[in-house]
Amino acid sequence: MIRVVLPHHLRTLAHVGKEVELQIDGPVTQRSILDALEAQYPLLRGTIRDRATQQRRSLVRFFACGQDVSLEPADAPLPAAVAAGVEPFLVVGAMAGGGEQGLGDLLATFKRELEVAMALSGVTRIADIKRSNIDAMPW
Repeated sequence: MIRVVLPHHLRTLAHVGKEVELQIDGPVTQRSILDALEAQYPLLRGTIRDRATQQRRSLVRFFACGQDVSLEPADAPLPAAVAAGVEPFLVVGAMAGGGEQGLGDLLATFKRELEVAMALSGVTRIADIKRSNIDAMPW
């Protein structure tokens, strides 16, 4: 079974939990995963890739084993850990302006920005952030 993690808005649309399992017969590729996902959850058709061209939507990214595979060919084999169901295939709603940064780079950038904002607002622990602190942070 292939494990697929979906972003919140697609989980809500498909009425599923954070992770779904799919049976893939044949090579495990982006295309085979998306074909199976759309077959099992028809409401997702057209949300991850264009219905006519089958091209990935611009603000959707795919990750396998911590690597951004969004720009890889749709029929390229995915890592063995994804094919074996050990690691999930991630469908991620991309952040505009992120460029071609990897997920690790984005998380590191977010952490640095959060630390600066916390220092400027006088907050020392993430657990101490309240809604009023967030509204006052210099984003």
